[in-house]
This record gives sequence, structure tokens and C-alpha cells, in this order.
Amino acid sequence: MKEMTYFPFIYFIILTLFQALFREEITWFDNVMVAIIMYLIIKFVHWCMVPYNWSKKKS
Repeated sequence: MKEMTYFPFIYFIILTLFQALFREEITWFDNVMVAIIMYLIIKFVHWCMVPYNWSKKKS
């Protein structure tokens, strides 16, 4: 799971193209919000994986 921050952008492009080709309208707000939430979740998961250096607090 190495730097998947590009995934929400790709998801947004694919979903928008799919809606443009096969639907009458594009739900821009839903597409953008899902991409933003995915980006924030991925950044949060990466942030959680970085271990905190507890020895800094003891000094």
C-alpha cells in the first residue's frame, strides 16, 4: 500500500467517463465528494502507519 494517493483521482476520472457514456447526467457532486473522502481516508491510513517516536517524549 505504497502511496495510493493517485487512486481517488483515477476513480474520479473513470466514474465520470462511465457516467458521461452510459447515463443522461453526470453527478459531479457525488463524484467529487467520493474522491475527496477516499483521498482523506488514504492519507489517514498512511498517517496511522507511521510509528511515533516515543523516546522524544521521555527526553
